Amino acid sequence: MTFPVLSIIICTKNRRNDLEITLQSVFLQSQLPDSIIIVDDSATQETENLVREYSASVPVKLIYVRSSMPHTGLPASRNTGIQNLPAATEIILFLDDDVTLEKSYLESILTIFLTNPEISGCTGFITNAYYSRPAYEKFLLWIIGVINPVLVPVSIFEPSVARTGEAIAPLFQKKEKNHIKAQWLSGSNMAYRRKVFLDSHSFDEHLTRYALGEDMIFSHMLFREGKQLIMVYNARLIHRVSPDDRIPPLAKFVMALGYRRYAIRKCFGQHRMNRIFFRLFIIQYITAAFALSLKMNGNLDYWKQAMKGYRIARTLFRDTDDVNLSKINEFCSKSFS
Repeated sequence: MTFPVLSIIICTKNRRNDLEITLQSVFLQSQLPDSIIIVDDSATQETENLVREYSASVPVKLIYVRSSMPHTGLPASRNTGIQNLPAATEIILFLDDDVTLEKSYLESILTIFLTNPEISGCTGFITNAYYSRPAYEKFLLWIIGVINPVLVPVSIFEPSVARTGEAIAPLFQKKEKNHIKAQWLSGSNMAYRRKVFLDSHSFDEHLTRYALGEDMIFSHMLFREGKQLIMVYNARLIHRVSPDDRIPPLAKFVMALGYRRYAIRKCFGQHRMNRIFFRLFIIQYITAAFALSLKMNGNLDYWKQAMKGYRIARTLFRDTDDVNLSKINEFCSKSFS
């Protein structure tokens, strides 16, 4: 069986140790990639040194790329990776720098593309997500998710997108299938045919820094164009969710609100119901923050931060439409400095 040519793009920032664990899981694959592009936005040379060390000893071509414009964000880094792909690349797999792949992950992804020419993109199955919970807990999670998908963003079987812009993950696996249709792909592990990007698609660089929701926006807009996306059950991985170099809490709240308003407009067009669904999201977001605040530390500090973020975002929304992120990005940029 001759598989299509696969290149992996990993965007990383100040996570040398996490990246090494991810790379090690790639090098142990039953089917190796043809190349790995590391797009580095780190403040030190540690990541570059790591890539140099491995380049001399692994049977995979490693391409190190330094971000030409530091701190511009994940979408810009993904686009930089695409610009540095080897010409022969047919399949592009984007991995976060904090995932661990099971040994057959790449082989499963490549088999899907080889045997299903109608598929434009796919994502793997994250084994430490909601699916790993006991059955009784899944039932409770589903009830909570119906009431407030911000607090527990789950569906029964299919990855879907709520009208409020929430990316919904499945609780259960369809045992008789090896893959299932998806309305969005997880940015921690998403693969596309290169043709998708040759057709003038690119990641939205209006979304900066951690760019919350950028994976959902990109993939769901493809879905709404009629592109076929799937989740592959056999392509299994763990998303370790590194605590390193995360967004400050207040900036996260402001970004979540600003980017969600943008996502609803981008994904669902200029519709008079957008404001209603965005307001519904705000209610869900604030109540979710309240519940999480009680769960995390028994006081309301987290919820108070969320409310402060809401007040700041509401101020920034004044005199700007829902596709203008300039004030949101300016605030978040200052929070990082």
